Amino acid sequence: MHRIKGNGKWYKSIVAYRDTVRAKMGIEAPYLRCQFPYSRETGIHFDKFAYQLKFQPGEDIRISGLSKSSGLSFTLYFDFDLKTKGEEMSYVVRKKLKSIDSLHCSASDDWTLFEKSFKVPQFATDSFSIVPVIRIEPNDENAKGEVFLDNIRLHADPNNERKKLLAGIESCIARQIEPNEHSIPEELASTLSFSMPASVGFLMHGERKLKYLFPWTMAMSQSPKQILLS
Repeated sequence: MHRIKGNGKWYKSIVAYRDTVRAKMGIEAPYLRCQFPYSRETGIHFDKFAYQLKFQPGEDIRISGLSKSSGLSFTLYFDFDLKTKGEEMSYVVRKKLKSIDSLHCSASDDWTLFEKSFKVPQFATDSFSIVPVIRIEPNDENAKGEVFLDNIRLHADPNNERKKLLAGIESCIARQIEPNEHSIPEELASTLSFSMPASVGFLMHGERKLKYLFPWTMAMSQSPKQILLS
């Protein structure tokens, strides 16, 4: 991986963020903080990882997690991104399907469970691959406040291909924990600098409960300084 040199404020912020992640990864669980108002769309992307699940039209999926937001109610919108088959590892989204479903979340000072089940929409499976996206918007666009999110999980039915993927993830995470060296697999290293850490789980229906720390599987469109490591 090539190192980017620079003296700008953005570069120093990224380096500081990287050092914080390295110091806390595996020791303190991170969670996400979204600050509003924010001039751009705020979203949570399962991105490249979820494309490997190969979702099909009409398939049942569920997204769950924990949220808290003192004095600020908000809505989670569930969108979908489509990429051309063969371009799943790129950053080029060919089409977006907005607001397939949504979930209203009331203001709360305590962590509150949210979950929503919905079906994968119809799309041209011979041309595209699809993944869900969580979009976060305050119910009052002028409201000021923070939304905290944690333990976000994407639930899907198991099949042989997904079981192999899950086994690979378990093996990768085990290597991160022992002996706590946190080496990043070469095939994931190129995505690390573009991703945000989050307490993320991939849970297949009927399988045992799993909770992982994937620095490379979740990205937020807000800047790195909006991510709070507890």
